[in-house]
Amino acid sequence: VVKIEAAVRVVAERIQIASEALAPSPTVQELSAAADVLQRGVPRETLREMRRAAKDGSLAVPLGMLTSLVARGVSVEKASVLVVDLLQRGAAPKHFIALEDRVRADVLAGKRPDESLDLRLKGIVPNLPQSAATTAADLQSATPRRPR
Repeated sequence: VVKIEAAVRVVAERIQIASEALAPSPTVQELSAAADVLQRGVPRETLREMRRAAKDGSLAVPLGMLTSLVARGVSVEKASVLVVDLLQRGAAPKHFIALEDRVRADVLAGKRPDESLDLRLKGIVPNLPQSAATTAADLQSATPRRPR
């Protein structure tokens, strides 16, 4: 019983952190996905940056992709910077789903996750709304820095 109570407290703390970071009105799906990403070591500031970048758009899919990338071995810093940048460029859930599907397939075929991510970004970034003045090379050359 003590272990269960401790586990529930930890989850409740993550949900509270997620709720504050994704304010003003996160959905249940966003809170659940954010709790998962926090468990993987992504800092709360990344959640805040994602909210700012997405404005009122749902973050459930981008948060799910972020969790998946980190779980597959992409560094927290690199995955966080890339997801925030994709949101700033206007990526929609379909873009995140396509990127995640392609990275997953590449990893199953034996590619390193970060190598696959770099390759697959080249096919996603040019199709984003705000990519006219930027390129996949710009995104990849950005020095990943951990959000504070």
